[in-house]
Amino acid sequence: MTSARLRETKQMWILGKQGQDENRITLFWTAVAASSGQDTNAPQHLSLEERAELLNEPELVKLQNTKDEATNKIQQLLANEQSEEVEKQIIELRQLAAKASNTYCFMYLHKSYLHIKQAHQKFLEKAAVCQMVNLVHNL
Repeated sequence: MTSARLRETKQMWILGKQGQDENRITLFWTAVAASSGQDTNAPQHLSLEERAELLNEPELVKLQNTKDEATNKIQQLLANEQSEEVEKQIIELRQLAAKASNTYCFMYLHKSYLHIKQAHQKFLEKAAVCQMVNLVHNL
């Protein structure tokens, strides 16, 4: 359901059912939110501990080290006299550093996304059941 359609449905529901019990309205919107996978209480970001753990993964550490080594070698080469051979080495090292950096960013974002998605799913599985049971008991 698109957000515009969801807003329209919500407005129609609220305007048409103003006399309804507040718990029934809450139950309705909880069901709508659950069906669209929305829950503002669900994890949206990595915690500091999760982020630190992710940054220490061997693949990411290796890529960061590769980038750092290439950058350091470039700095050393730039400090010396320039020649055609040195310029070729610098170009190759810059390409290596860029590739390592891009791969690092992609892997970090991908792994972060997967971790957040997994935590979000676990949260929704627990929360949806608890909320629906509590709301039904209040009706």
